[in-house]
Amino acid sequence: MVGAGAIRKHFWPAGGPPVTVGRYRMEPAEVGGCGALAYSRGKFAIEFSVGSGRGAQTYSNAGTYMMIFRRYQDGERRITHYIWDDPPPRLD
Repeated sequence: MVGAGAIRKHFWPAGGPPVTVGRYRMEPAEVGGCGALAYSRGKFAIEFSVGSGRGAQTYSNAGTYMMIFRRYQDGERRITHYIWDDPPPRLD
């Protein structure tokens, strides 16, 4: 899976129910790098709803993440890899 379109297709498929992120928090535990590469690792927590109106279900999830960034010739740093553990979401 590569690119923004592939990510959207995976998490928000066409015809799927609406998903609303109510809260997202990242807590970096370590940030570092060398040359054109950098990383951040830590904890995250998310709350989101699937569906709309009275039929919407709310879920929450928390875990750990690691992101790798690369500095490109234009000077921008972009995420090149993003991994996280994904325990099953809890139904609130």
